[in-house]
Amino acid sequence: MRKFLLGFLSLVALMSCNPKEKEFEIYGHRGWRGHYPENSIQGFVAAAKAGVTHFEMDVVISGDGLVVVSHEPWLSSKICSDPNRNPIYESTEQAYNIFQMRYSEVARAECGLIAHADFPDQKKISAKKPLLSAVLDTLEKIRPSSVEYFYAIEIKSTPQGDNRFHPVPHIFADNVLGVVKLNRVEDRVYIQSFDNRVLIYIREYFPEIPLILLVDENESVDEKWVDLAFTPEIIAPHYSIVSKEMVRDVHEAGARIIPWTVNNIHEAQRLRELGVDGLITDYPNQHLLPQSSD
Repeated sequence: MRKFLLGFLSLVALMSCNPKEKEFEIYGHRGWRGHYPENSIQGFVAAAKAGVTHFEMDVVISGDGLVVVSHEPWLSSKICSDPNRNPIYESTEQAYNIFQMRYSEVARAECGLIAHADFPDQKKISAKKPLLSAVLDTLEKIRPSSVEYFYAIEIKSTPQGDNRFHPVPHIFADNVLGVVKLNRVEDRVYIQSFDNRVLIYIREYFPEIPLILLVDENESVDEKWVDLAFTPEIIAPHYSIVSKEMVRDVHEAGARIIPWTVNNIHEAQRLRELGVDGLITDYPNQHLLPQSSD
């Protein structure tokens, strides 16, 4: 496995460093999930120190209206204990609904010490779900003046989750963009979502903000794109559905295509040969990957 990942990360490094490929974008998925707790400040900082300049993250809203960096709108049993440091069980995890909790309570949950079955090399580090403002502020403080950091922020919403796990789209988007503007990074932010309602609202009321249309493996890029009724700056499909024709169509429309989440060297090679413009990966840089002992 480690030899396999080393090969993949070597490919990523070549893509990032080759002057002829300087526009190819490598996004650290949830920071650096392959090696650090996901969506944690520690993971984002480690990725930045290793040379990553594009950061992908997810946001939800707490019960007191704060923007929290978290993939699920609840405390996931896979990565978190409860605010009293007790285990959380999958059958009841949605009861820990962040939209119904004050952030001070969310911040007491431990979300970095549970071994992640999918990422055996992930470091066990005490971590909490941070505020978006804290992530942006931390990264901007360590950003070298000669380097630009870019942030792909995913608004996690669904029609079924409205007013249950998150606000309705326009309130959700307003909250997130408020934090972005307070941190003065709006010129280096992309807002991404699987929820077209979010993208449609932002394009109408915040047309200066570039957008990413997310498409999962069970959806149609064409159908979602037609429903959107405009071309976003980036289309980000699940890597498994990317084809030569899709890449051609996206480019002909003047957009870029950046698949997610690519952790496989063979898929990375296939996608690069198809002409994609970047990759979203849990392994955005090779330098901290343990060397193979084989």
